Amino acid sequence: MRKRLCKRYFSAILVLALIFSILPCSALQVFATDGSFVQETGTALNSGMTGIDLSEEGVAAAQISREEFMQRYGLSAETLALSEEKMYAECFPVDAQTSVSVNSVSDNGIVAEGASYLTLEDAATYLRKKMVQREELVTIKIGTTKVSALKSVEKIMNKAVEYDINGKPEEGDYLYWHISRFTWPRELDIKNGTITIPIGIEYLTSEDEEAYVTKKVNSVVKKLGLTSSSKTEYEKVRLIYDYVMKLITYDDYHYNSGEPYPYMHSAYAAFDTGYAVCQSYATVFYRLCEEAGISARVIPGNPNEKGSSTHGWNIVKIGNDYYNLDATWDDSANPTHIYFLKNKAEFAGHTRQSDFASKSFEKAFPTALKSYPLPDENEDAKLIRFTNTSGEIMMTDGTYFSVTSTGRPKILFFFDPSDSSSGLMLNLFYANKLGESGCDVAVIDICDYSVYGSSVSPGAILESIMSYAGDRSRYQYGSDYFNAEERNGYYYRNIYAMMAGKSLERSSLIAVIDGADQVRYVGTGIQMFSQLSEVVQRMQTTTYGTVKNVKLSQKKNNQVKVTWSAYKGADSYLVYRKTGSGSYYCLGSVKGTSFTDNVKPKKKYTYQLYAVKGEIDIACSSKKTIKTVTKLLKKGKTYTVGNYKYKVLTSSSKSKTVAFAGVSNKKLTSVVIPAGVEIDGLTYKVTEIAENALKGNKKVKNVTIGSNVTKIGKKAFSGAKKLSLIVVKSKKIKKVGSKSLSGIASKAEIRVPSSKVKSYKKLFSSKGQKKTVKIKKA
Repeated sequence: MRKRLCKRYFSAILVLALIFSILPCSALQVFATDGSFVQETGTALNSGMTGIDLSEEGVAAAQISREEFMQRYGLSAETLALSEEKMYAECFPVDAQTSVSVNSVSDNGIVAEGASYLTLEDAATYLRKKMVQREELVTIKIGTTKVSALKSVEKIMNKAVEYDINGKPEEGDYLYWHISRFTWPRELDIKNGTITIPIGIEYLTSEDEEAYVTKKVNSVVKKLGLTSSSKTEYEKVRLIYDYVMKLITYDDYHYNSGEPYPYMHSAYAAFDTGYAVCQSYATVFYRLCEEAGISARVIPGNPNEKGSSTHGWNIVKIGNDYYNLDATWDDSANPTHIYFLKNKAEFAGHTRQSDFASKSFEKAFPTALKSYPLPDENEDAKLIRFTNTSGEIMMTDGTYFSVTSTGRPKILFFFDPSDSSSGLMLNLFYANKLGESGCDVAVIDICDYSVYGSSVSPGAILESIMSYAGDRSRYQYGSDYFNAEERNGYYYRNIYAMMAGKSLERSSLIAVIDGADQVRYVGTGIQMFSQLSEVVQRMQTTTYGTVKNVKLSQKKNNQVKVTWSAYKGADSYLVYRKTGSGSYYCLGSVKGTSFTDNVKPKKKYTYQLYAVKGEIDIACSSKKTIKTVTKLLKKGKTYTVGNYKYKVLTSSSKSKTVAFAGVSNKKLTSVVIPAGVEIDGLTYKVTEIAENALKGNKKVKNVTIGSNVTKIGKKAFSGAKKLSLIVVKSKKIKKVGSKSLSGIASKAEIRVPSSKVKSYKKLFSSKGQKKTVKIKKA
């Protein structure tokens, strides 16, 4: 049974900190709930899930009066009758008006005389077909039974969207997560042993938009070779996972705006704009897996204080078991595989919605006992690349060792003396003469001495550790024992383990950080020492050539273009940036010799380039800095942002306003005019709706007017004949232009703030609309 899902803002704190109870918050590198490190802003991205409630309570709440039902979907008695006739024609094509038999019985054995009807199973099949086609009104007719209409609708709806391992990719979880609302009338036609139930359904996307998605999906399936028998299940899943992270950028702008924007939850948004939230990541992954013949599910969870799910991810079947994975949390400027193909124990920070954690669900979709062994976890010295964390670890002499690079590479050895191979590990560590490598080296004791009581002296053990070194002055030493309240050593050990997808169990670990503050290697176990020298040698910047002619130019408020000269032998370039005095962060890899970065005005940015051949850095550039300026938009110019157009009204340091000027997507049926919009990195208030903004629009059915609008121009909605609902959030409107409402739907509603009903009735009157258009409180 599905439960009502809604979104919430997560606090921007590392999920692992909750699990391991490690302090303090002030020393944390904040880790966003979507899995990407938060850069400079100090705020985290949020994930959102939105779905219909198909519990008995939810289905009951979906009932509305017949009058409301017909008004909501613009129906008449004739259109309802046509919908019923459509069901007959499609389900009983041969003489649809003839009863199947006077002895035909329904699911519960009740005779239905004088009319054809559907069993609950057939009704669900028919409804599923119509929902895939995105039909907004579907009428079904079933035999009257001992079960109530409520129970029947609940069964039919759940059956229509249930997961079927042999079902079509556009059905099941994909279909469910693309339905935004459904309703059905309380008053039903009951006669001749049958009951007729019209169901109204609203979707995140239209039939045309889903056709667009299907076209894109078919192209991806072909491009990635997802139906090829030469690829293993793992190879297909890995290709899909990486593709989804490359396709989608998390849409924090629309999610955090507070304005309704259903597209951000849809697969259509991912393929059309590339911006979406976790629900889209999960449904695109699901759809592609099902197209490839691989079983997957969308899993909602991470409930808020009200019990509603706030995040979504997937499980996928490889072999006989299902594995957890979360493309949203792994997606960042440098995508990772920390949350890829994990068992329950190693899938930190994910709590499933209760019905997806039940015994029956686990029996149907058994989770693997062990995480999937990734093929690229081998013995070779393979350099990785993750943006480093920040913070300090207390040393035994009372000073603090910063884990952040200061221009010199760092090697951090998190040493647990309770390891059975601890003595051998120390011998190998010092045998590598890492203190002479040009790196800052720290050894941090992370042993949990509390389990030994008073029988072990941590100080004596630490002295033994330090005695292994030939020249102790080349190393720094720390221990959680000497700062037991903070236990920062163990905390950072787990940060680096998580970055590289290593075990989170207590054990020794080495992390290597380069001069650009990038984590280049994380290793555990004895085998890491056979790779350590090669790792350090390969990442030393002293052997690099020079990438020349780096130039920076600011094109827009929110864009800096970086250009440079090609370096001989390089097949790609890595672009690094730091803001102000912060740490360097890898923005991405490019094949050419230019990169456009998204920035903010009035900030200082420093860039550095690395030339790469294969996986090896062969050259780097000098550091170049630019201080961005504010470039105001031109007054009177019209800009397109997403699906909407905006005309600049004022543009100065004190006043930035625009008018909503229309839509760029002529297929839109719903328009939400926001309180503000970001254009070229600057936020402008939307204070007007321009003249003729939606004049003659034949598609738009509902419009929401944002809270900052003060004026609606002449003929703004003139001729928008399907416009049946206008929701006014603004309490500031002072002027409504003539004929602005002429030609809208005759039974349209204008819903206004309760405090403005009286004044807005006067303000909106005689603007060309028919007298049947109602103005009421929202």
